[in-house]
Amino acid sequence: MTNSTGTTPKPGYTHLTAADVRQALAARAAGYSTAAVTMGHLALKRAIRYAEANDLISRNVAALADTPQGQQGRPSKSLTLDQAIAVTAAARTTEIVYRRELRPVITTGAEIMDQLFTAT
Repeated sequence: MTNSTGTTPKPGYTHLTAADVRQALAARAAGYSTAAVTMGHLALKRAIRYAEANDLISRNVAALADTPQGQQGRPSKSLTLDQAIAVTAAARTTEIVYRRELRPVITTGAEIMDQLFTAT
């Protein structure tokens, strides 16, 4: 079997079907997140598109298959809006406590220590 350029394609290229792609994607979807399955499907489509552009195959069978839903991804580690507001409020409170209570004590203590060490 020869393609349009008169060369014989490498074995395996001509035997991949859309059903094979669907089956492989379904197997991946059973254990991977939807995002991971989508990335794999896109990589396969690009690879086959490259082979198609170089006349190694006649059509991109990966483009004929839909990407199945995978497993739910990991939970987000981002702060929720309420958590972000709480952190910001705590930071403001900490700054107020520092400026009004801790800083004067530290400054006064440092001034007293300076007086003690300069007096001797």
